[in-house]
Amino acid sequence: MRTLLTTVLSVGLHLTFGWEWTILAGFFGGVWSPRFLRGSLVGGAGAALGWALLVVYTAAVAPSSLRLLVDTLGGLAGNIAGEVVVGTTVLLGGGLGALGGVLGATLSPLFKRVFPIDSLFSLYVSGTSQ
Repeated sequence: MRTLLTTVLSVGLHLTFGWEWTILAGFFGGVWSPRFLRGSLVGGAGAALGWALLVVYTAAVAPSSLRLLVDTLGGLAGNIAGEVVVGTTVLLGGGLGALGGVLGATLSPLFKRVFPIDSLFSLYVSGTSQ
């Protein structure tokens, strides 16, 4: 569930503000999963899944334009397969999300003092109120 929320946040921030904001999506994934490894996995997987969904959306909406882009990027990157360049881009998004996840997991105790994140998150997931 946390990875799915991170994915939605990653896509939303990417489309609204730009690719740089993927770190913030991973950050919230790390805050929601306050262990370092889990925070980096949630942030990285959520961001990589979000970027992969954007590539799939582009392939569904404009397949010929995507093919031209992939071939051009492959030629610019040293005549390698363009799919490798796209896969590397998705991995870059996952790396940015993982970086944000580690930062979020590191700063999670600070946020828990100000905002009771675990109780808010559990209320959201369970759909009940106390």
